Parts: sequence; C-alpha cells; structure tokens
Amino acid sequence: MALFAPLPYVVAGHDFFFHSGKVFCTYDVESLHEGYGAYLVLIYIAIPLIIITICYTRVFIAVRQHNLVVFRQRIRPLNRQLNFGPDNPRLSVEEVKVTNILLVVVVGFLSCWTPVLVIDLIDFINGDWKLKRQVYVSYTCFGFASSALNPIIYGIMNRTFRTEYFKIFSSVKRFVLGSNTNVQIAPAVIVIA
Repeated sequence: MALFAPLPYVVAGHDFFFHSGKVFCTYDVESLHEGYGAYLVLIYIAIPLIIITICYTRVFIAVRQHNLVVFRQRIRPLNRQLNFGPDNPRLSVEEVKVTNILLVVVVGFLSCWTPVLVIDLIDFINGDWKLKRQVYVSYTCFGFASSALNPIIYGIMNRTFRTEYFKIFSSVKRFVLGSNTNVQIAPAVIVIA
C-alpha cells in the first residue's frame, strides 16, 4: 500500500527533494495544499485509525466481558447459573495475554506516530518547514522507532519470543566469539560459562 503513496504526487508532475532536517527525500509543501496532503491523511492515517479503533474497541469489550465473568466466578463460586455455551464463549488466558500484547503494540504505534503527525500538521498549517532541525531529526527517529518497537514488545511480553531471542543471540554470540564459548540458556538470563 505504501507504494501507492507517491503516485498522485508524481502523476501531478511534482518532484521530490532532499529535506536535510528529516534526512530523507520528501514532497514540496505546495503540493499539500493542492490536495496531496488530504489524500495522505485520509488513506494513511484516518482510515487505518478508524479500522484500528473499531477493532480494538471490540477486543476491549470482549476482554472486559471476560473479566466480569471471571470476577463473578470468584465472587460467587457456588452459583452455577453462569452459562458458557456457544452464545457466551469463554476467553482463554492465552487470548487475554495476546489482547494485552496487541494493546501495547497499538499504544506503542500511536506513541511513535502521533509526534510525526503533529509535526506534519504544524508544517501544513505554517505552509513551510520552519521547525528546528532537531525536531525533524526526532520526526525521523520516531518513525524508525515504530518499526523497532514491536520486536521489543513481543520479547518482553511473550515467553516464546523471549526464548527464541535467547537462542538467536546465543548462536550469534557463539559465531562472533568462536565455538569455544559455552553458552547456556536460562529462562530469563543468558549465562556464559
């Protein structure tokens, strides 16, 4: 989908130029006022944000209902009137963990891309790039951080990912240090013997 972002811009005859603050090639500010900015905001921000909001609202409601059911079971353990059938499916602990991971991923995504959106909106309103270079460098860093954040989140919140990371890192360490190094993998710590 990202391949289609520059198409209207290029078809309209505009050229990209290198923005020394953002440290990448970008569009000219005038094109934003000719409708290209509205296209970018609609296709790459508004529609995905609406879809994510709807999906995670539904997930939040399902997890909340599950938590209420679990709470009722703990409060009234002798009450057997709770009906768990096809109409009221029970969420597993694993589903709740996955939901929590996805929530953290979305919060991380929004934390990285909200400053980028704010900087772009300021530039759009100003009609020029008037902010300090440090602001634009942080703009680029936030965009890259978004891509780097997911493996970190999954490594912290998911035991399977953590175990695989340790296996990969121990293999890389053995390769770099040579095969004489004996590396043992503990559940949460790498021990070098």
